[in-house]
Amino acid sequence: MAEWGEEEFECEWPDENPDDQEMQGPEVELQNTFYTAEDMKRNKPVDALEMFETVVLLAESVEGETKFKF
Repeated sequence: MAEWGEEEFECEWPDENPDDQEMQGPEVELQNTFYTAEDMKRNKPVDALEMFETVVLLAESVEGETKFKF
């Protein structure tokens, strides 16, 4: 028996999380691009506009309805 505070714990983490695979793809890229553009629109409006244009193109490639407030 180890003294107090000297216990060793063994923990194994899986290499891949199935939930992480669901969070990848065009939907995530779309959301990341939109929110990055939102953050940039005051300081770098031209760059933000280009990113918003990218959001529109990505939204066309994503199935289902996509809602963003520009």
